Amino acid sequence: GLLQPVVVRTRGERYELVVGERRLRAATVAGWTTVPVQVVEADDRQMAELAIVENVQRKDLNALEKAASFQRYLEQYGCTQEELAGRLRLDRSTIANLIRLLELPGPVQDAIRRRKITQGHARALLPLGDEREQVAFAERIQREGMSVRQTEREVQETIEQADAEPLGVIGRDG
Repeated sequence: GLLQPVVVRTRGERYELVVGERRLRAATVAGWTTVPVQVVEADDRQMAELAIVENVQRKDLNALEKAASFQRYLEQYGCTQEELAGRLRLDRSTIANLIRLLELPGPVQDAIRRRKITQGHARALLPLGDEREQVAFAERIQREGMSVRQTEREVQETIEQADAEPLGVIGRDG
């Protein structure tokens, strides 16, 4: 049997699935004609929140998929990260850290999706700012099997070296 019922809401004379799409599909494939169901009263915003909670708990979703769902919610409902965190009972920093991953260049995001680098590795690359450096570091992480801590140290050293270099003057008349 199912460990948890699927969750639906009423829509006129019908029901709309809120949570449990994968469970419902599995039951259908198994040939079941009935499944345990919990009916809830939920408006569109509450439905979006329930879907996010379900997605955050799923192990097979990568960090970028979770980040994208948070970002869509924030844009759709015009609320702050703090408000969303309160509604989902998460730390605001969790939401902020995930959403920041969406700022990374495509090749780095692709490495996260393919599980070639972790969310921790990717977060460590954010302070670099420069997309070429971020991509180069992501490739190096994969090539050398760097740990997250090692990546953080190397990124910090790179930033410190860049800060120590004197700035050249451009366009100065001699």
